[in-house]
Amino acid sequence: MDASRGMLRRGQAKCASGNWPASFVQADAEALPFAAARTAFVLAMGVLQHLHDPRLAVAELMRVARPGTRLLVIDEHRAQKRILAAFRPDQFQPQAWCEYFVLDLAV
Repeated sequence: MDASRGMLRRGQAKCASGNWPASFVQADAEALPFAAARTAFVLAMGVLQHLHDPRLAVAELMRVARPGTRLLVIDEHRAQKRILAAFRPDQFQPQAWCEYFVLDLAV
């Protein structure tokens, strides 16, 4: 899923060249077109750093996640403070890795 049609085309081309089956959806991370409690795993990689208000996207990620779902956020370390503000302090334990940080939490 991506808001950019160009990025979706790149993803489709990569999956096609590797013969990897995948579905692609153009959508806004702050207004996901999925039903509540639908997904069993949520990955947001390099997304939240680009959003004006990551809180909206985090609320959407949690809305679509089933209870007990793992939410994995991987983003640039320089955006860590702004992104972490979208979560409650008791929800995560950030892990630094090179220039990226990782949040792995159960919803």
